[in-house]
Amino acid sequence: MLDKGVPVLVVRVLSFIYEEQSGCVRLVGESSEPISLTNGTRQGSVLSPALWCIYLDGLLEELW
Repeated sequence: MLDKGVPVLVVRVLSFIYEEQSGCVRLVGESSEPISLTNGTRQGSVLSPALWCIYLDGLLEELW
């Protein structure tokens, strides 16, 4: 992302947000203990398509 001109601070904030993700399962009104989510982008996040495009652009450059 840094080679795309994204400031270091923004990269660090995004890294923290995605490294500190957790989730739980809710079933019949009861929630499980939180579990750590270690990969992927957030479903429904407006930022996810932009991050996917940045990743895909670099991947396509490597394959081309």
